[in-house]
Amino acid sequence: MFAQVITHEDTLDNEFDRKVQAILGNDLKGETIPDFFISRETEIVLSRNKLRSKVTFIYFWNEACEPCITKFHALEKFYLKNKSRKEFLFVSITSEPDSVIERIRKENGLIYPIYHLSADSCRQIISKMGLPATLIVGKNLKIAFSTSGGSLDPEVEDKRLNHFIQAELEKEIANSDVLKEIKY
Repeated sequence: MFAQVITHEDTLDNEFDRKVQAILGNDLKGETIPDFFISRETEIVLSRNKLRSKVTFIYFWNEACEPCITKFHALEKFYLKNKSRKEFLFVSITSEPDSVIERIRKENGLIYPIYHLSADSCRQIISKMGLPATLIVGKNLKIAFSTSGGSLDPEVEDKRLNHFIQAELEKEIANSDVLKEIKY
């Protein structure tokens, strides 16, 4: 898997992410998120249709990916900052089995929701993106923002997630509010 290594200076200019995505040809912005569903026992707990009423942040990871693990505490901070917003949904997805998910959750003190999805289904959604992969999906099910890779420096990841990606989330929530006002 591709793991982009960024420096602190790179996080100061979000243009870096756009350049990397353009080079790799994996910027999913504007595409409709593929259909998927995540079930537990007999209940579908998450699907593309359940994203329709929210601006959704989706984080894809796996245990063997060091930059994925480096982001966990920044993700927890991001989740806690945004979880009470009625128009927001936070989703963390991995192809790891439930036993690994629970171990990682306990080792890192994570409370945000983590879902298991098959590796094939993950690849279908993130296409050619490497891990970690981050998407912001609008209420219209279109991908408003996508990026992949990361740093091994937790401070860089905290700044990247809780400043730059937070700004992308704010922009998408504001856009969805404007569209809601226009419709009514």
